[in-house]
Amino acid sequence: MKAKITMRAIAKSAGVSLMTVSRALRGEPNVDPVKAAKIWEVAKAMGYRRNQLVSAVMSTLRGVKQPLCSPVIAFLTADSASFRPEQRLASHLYLRGAQKMAAESGFTVEEFAMEPTQASSKMMSLNLYTRNIRGLLIGPLCRSCGHLSLDWKEFSSSAISINLVKPDLDRCSIDSVQSVSVAIRNLKRLGYRRIGYGISPFHVALSHHRSRAMYLDYQCELPAGQRVGLITDWTLPGFLKWLKTDRPDAIIGHGDEILSWLNALGIGVPSHIGYVDINIFDGTHVPLAGVAFDYESIGASAVSMVIGNVLRNNFGLPQHPVHCYIQGYWRSGPTVRAQQPSPSSNEGKKARELPKNDVMRSGAEPFHPRARDADFRRWRFLDLRKVAKHSYTTRGDISKWEEGLGLPLSPGRQEINAVPFQLIDEKANKGKGFVLLQNHASVSMPVGHACEAVFFLIAAGFVASHGPIAEIVYKWADGKEESQPLVAYFTSSPTPETNDHWESESAVQDWWPSFPHFRNQSAKAFRVGADDQSPVEWRYLYTLEKVNPRSNVDLTSITVRHLQKSESNLAILGVTAMTPA
Repeated sequence: MKAKITMRAIAKSAGVSLMTVSRALRGEPNVDPVKAAKIWEVAKAMGYRRNQLVSAVMSTLRGVKQPLCSPVIAFLTADSASFRPEQRLASHLYLRGAQKMAAESGFTVEEFAMEPTQASSKMMSLNLYTRNIRGLLIGPLCRSCGHLSLDWKEFSSSAISINLVKPDLDRCSIDSVQSVSVAIRNLKRLGYRRIGYGISPFHVALSHHRSRAMYLDYQCELPAGQRVGLITDWTLPGFLKWLKTDRPDAIIGHGDEILSWLNALGIGVPSHIGYVDINIFDGTHVPLAGVAFDYESIGASAVSMVIGNVLRNNFGLPQHPVHCYIQGYWRSGPTVRAQQPSPSSNEGKKARELPKNDVMRSGAEPFHPRARDADFRRWRFLDLRKVAKHSYTTRGDISKWEEGLGLPLSPGRQEINAVPFQLIDEKANKGKGFVLLQNHASVSMPVGHACEAVFFLIAAGFVASHGPIAEIVYKWADGKEESQPLVAYFTSSPTPETNDHWESESAVQDWWPSFPHFRNQSAKAFRVGADDQSPVEWRYLYTLEKVNPRSNVDLTSITVRHLQKSESNLAILGVTAMTPA
């Protein structure tokens, strides 16, 4: 932790008195402007940040009001296990943006997970009040939460959660009206004329019907023969009927349904129909055209509302809630037809291109050099048939890995990132094809020979933070053991100084396509899904190389243990050992 920069240290460095520094940093007029500018330069160079809460308290002491509260702001959100992958990533970005903004004003933001029940709300109110935490930032909540019953009179609050209906708080969210407008404008620029609206009823409700209102307003401006109706039956048959009757040539959507349905119907994107997503995470590599939003800015703007109210000693529900909407920007992508060059098109110049795939970030090769150069006689496949308990081919609820992963993988020998793996034939193994580790489970695999390196084919789900999710324990014939962590990436580090380290130590990422995937010297991403397939169906596996530090001693067994504090799922689909040359 960095040492706190005091005004006394600034005064010593600038060669002035403590009182002069105090007056200059408060912006008082009785300080020479040149000297004040020099003091601010020295302060910034030393990393000084004015503590707004302390300043407010000192001002209060000079007046008649009482001191305020703890400099901690609570970020209330649902437990990450109840989120879909994109919701977990959104919550993380909101929190990061809020923490950065709060730090500039001398506040900190702490995350508190809660259930949307009356009992949980009462307990949360009591806990926060006991700690003298008076600032609340309501983050993403579970789907069913429409009403949150906290003791609002004790807190200054703002909301990011768009599914929080009551009470109506100051809030900050994406501008869904502007998003639909940007999508329509750019689709028309690309030559699309029959633009359909494919937002699910759930997401329509989350935006308080603002996105659909914008779309219907656009439809009112069109001649009757060019209008495209709404999808009245939100099912695959209903969607197919809508395609036949309304004949859209492009669809505005968000979420999984539309792309999954188009993929199931064999309708090419963008060869037969264009598609744009009106809510994409800024900086992610998902190959979709659409409107991207800086989620960290949303978190920063929302926490600024809280800080302002705390500093004004303004608690309780707002009499006139303020709603702040952050605007997005158009991002080109392969789900719409290519733009024709137009020297006169200023909008085309402003459009941002799809970020490069994050798996290329580290510059590492897309294969394991040790594996590529190995003689085929050195490979030994570890038999996972007896310990496999779940299916990688069966398609079930993606939130329940026990029901199946639904991966289009073929059994038998498969070479992935230059490593041969033996995938289990589920038909011959009672429908069991992979090892699932969750809830602190472990699996032990016998080896029985010397190894130069061991390669794992793995996948992870429900990754909610950067850190170890499992450990790999090696046991040799002489009785010695060694444990190595298996670290999940999640997102980049908040500071550039540590991001290279985070990338280099990571072994796996959440398999969801919207997460930032990577390569390093030991871990390589592998995409399951063809280029012409709907990107929403893509999944990412990882091949992981672990070099054996004791290759001259027989390796007895390898044990993989799910860590107790991890909520992530870990799938092991194959393990291959490389014997010494």
